[in-house]
Amino acid sequence: MLISLDIKKIVINTHYKSKLIKDYIKKNYNKIKIKILYEKELLDTGGGVKNALSFFDEKNILIVNSDIYWHHSTKKDFIRLISFHNKNFNKNKCSLLLSSLLKSYGIEKNKGDFIKKNGLIYRNNLFNRGLMFSGAQIIDKVVFNSIKKDVFSLNMIWDLLIKQKKISGIVMGSNWLHLGNTKSFKYLDKFKT
Repeated sequence: MLISLDIKKIVINTHYKSKLIKDYIKKNYNKIKIKILYEKELLDTGGGVKNALSFFDEKNILIVNSDIYWHHSTKKDFIRLISFHNKNFNKNKCSLLLSSLLKSYGIEKNKGDFIKKNGLIYRNNLFNRGLMFSGAQIIDKVVFNSIKKDVFSLNMIWDLLIKQKKISGIVMGSNWLHLGNTKSFKYLDKFKT
């Protein structure tokens, strides 16, 4: 997916099965600039990104979770996310790719993570409503300067940006599949290419 978007530099954080991932990347993607970072101790989602920041010269970076089934129809959503962030980078420090509950598979939640109101993102506390975080976002590296910890969740960043009204996002048009456990794989037939 990233290569099809013409992404030139990729950093992958690893921990579990690190050697297997490294060997797979080396064998199948040796012509692309991919840096493998091994986290000896887990740094959580925010700490892992913060640890990789020195490998990027760019101001904004695309962060993609690896436990999501990114498929051909999600490419349109990535293109829309990039365009949205580029148009709004002066007012937003982070743009999230979100999924509606009705188009979200592989996760057993009846409550979305966020709601979108007046173009901004807020935390959701209502059942059977809200939007799921898809596992993709574009974020300005400067926001990590305010976090002094090495181990922390991206939720800290999001909550800070929600207070500052500097976070927004778009809703995916395609279906979304979270592959967090083996039960999730039963939904793969809905995503046939």
